[in-house]
Amino acid sequence: MEELQATQEEAARREMEMMNTIDAINNTLGTIEIDRHGNITAINDNFLSKTNLNASALVGKSFQELFTGSEAFRKAYSEIWAGLNLGENGSLVLNYITPEAELWFKHTFTPFKNKFGELNKVIDLVLDITAQKNLEKEVEDYRLNSNL
Repeated sequence: MEELQATQEEAARREMEMMNTIDAINNTLGTIEIDRHGNITAINDNFLSKTNLNASALVGKSFQELFTGSEAFRKAYSEIWAGLNLGENGSLVLNYITPEAELWFKHTFTPFKNKFGELNKVIDLVLDITAQKNLEKEVEDYRLNSNL
């Protein structure tokens, strides 16, 4: 009986750790859940608040619809998706133009497989790199204007 109680306590401790980890991710990063067909199934509030987008307008749409997308984007996304189907992570830097600002995000795609090893869904962890991109632009502008 003691062993069962110890096992239950350990399971509860691990569950609490997992919930804290998920909370930390959601408070720090944007997350987009994508089904195996490439359609958005969930988006966290962190991503939505940065982009001023509405979840109800995005859930059910193809991830690719978030972008007007150049040919380079479509090619890179296709390559990432092929890798995801093989169980490989992928990443992509994309920018969003909103009425308020130009935003830059680094998307890291992680495949989740089912018990048969088939792609079940993808979690996209989104890091806001807008400040870094703006600083890079300022440095480049300074360099060009200073004849360095």
